Amino acid sequence: MWFITKYFEVPQDSFFPTRHYFFSKYFARKGIEVDAITSASSITYKKVKGFAWVRIIDGFRYIVLRGPKIRLGANLKRILSWFIFEWRLNRAPRKLNLQKPDIILVSSLSLLTALTAIRFKRKYGAKFVFEVRDIWPMSLVDIVGISPKNPAVKFLAWVEKKAYENADYIVGTMPRLDLHIKEVIDKPFRFKHIGQGVDPEFFDNLEPLPLQIENMIPKDKFIVGFAGGFNLAYKLEQFVDVARILKDRGMNDIVLAFMGDGPEKEKVMEKAKGLDNMIFLPRVTKKQVISFLTKCDVLVNSFRDRQIYKYGISPNKWIDYLYSARPIIMSCSCDTDIIVEVGCGELVPAERPDLIAEKIIEYYHKPKEELEEMGKRGREYLLKHMNYDVLSDKYISIFNELMQQQDEQAN
Repeated sequence: MWFITKYFEVPQDSFFPTRHYFFSKYFARKGIEVDAITSASSITYKKVKGFAWVRIIDGFRYIVLRGPKIRLGANLKRILSWFIFEWRLNRAPRKLNLQKPDIILVSSLSLLTALTAIRFKRKYGAKFVFEVRDIWPMSLVDIVGISPKNPAVKFLAWVEKKAYENADYIVGTMPRLDLHIKEVIDKPFRFKHIGQGVDPEFFDNLEPLPLQIENMIPKDKFIVGFAGGFNLAYKLEQFVDVARILKDRGMNDIVLAFMGDGPEKEKVMEKAKGLDNMIFLPRVTKKQVISFLTKCDVLVNSFRDRQIYKYGISPNKWIDYLYSARPIIMSCSCDTDIIVEVGCGELVPAERPDLIAEKIIEYYHKPKEELEEMGKRGREYLLKHMNYDVLSDKYISIFNELMQQQDEQAN
């Protein structure tokens, strides 16, 4: 199997290993030969000398193709790195003498990799599985605000349609991605939802917070926590309004503690100037994030009021939130599935800081034992249904189905 994605982080090199690493690890354990191919165009990689950097990691071959160093976010160098990756990717089978694949699994982004996968599929007679973690170009239009008539958006829409039409199987981290696919293509397709997951082995040895950061968190307050990226999708500036409402209501025992980094952080911090019930903490390692979350009483997450979320959401931070066994308040115009169904938190409408504040006050008055029981339900569900051992079996069932179909066609 070739597992191709431009952004693939392993724990040996990164604070935040991606889902691709965990899947590759469990695929290899279950007898699948995995060539994981990615790009050095990442914030965590040093410069790769030569064509590629090849290592064996946890039973799979990890191939990092040389590429320019980039910053996350929308910038010209990042876009250029997509095309450089595809150029090198097309040369990789010959340059690295890769074994002919039975399965080609591509995980977006970059969306352009789907075009290369289609070419490989035809050349090698392989089956193409397309994993969608972000709906592009809809995200650019709905969240960033780029016009649907923009030439780049039109080009990416054409790529997306080609990917759906040529994929032998489509996997979405969003539970209702299939509704979107039906709006894009007019032909039958096979789809399965496989959300984000947890690898309990990765959290065997949690790391304590650096003392300097731990001392920033009040010990005698009700802590409402957030940990993640400060980006456009989450509309984190509304929590400044939440903090002001709590202040006006005299809820001085409640403090909002927001951890992470991202392009929107400075704007949020500027808006929060003068508030003593909202603190901002720097980004830490993934294992230290859990240590932070367990110091909170309630966790919050929010999304903008956008059409794209009708297909469902499956953010990485939910894994950390559920693992920390803390109740969750979610602000989103969507069906949150896990949080509501499992009973480990509640949903309020998107972009309603007044309702978020009301819900935080409600949780502040709940008995501590009730909050602990809610958090416990979420953690138990996560470990039972969302661990990568279980999720990898869902993928393997797809691979077996495709291989059986291939055998039947050959006969």
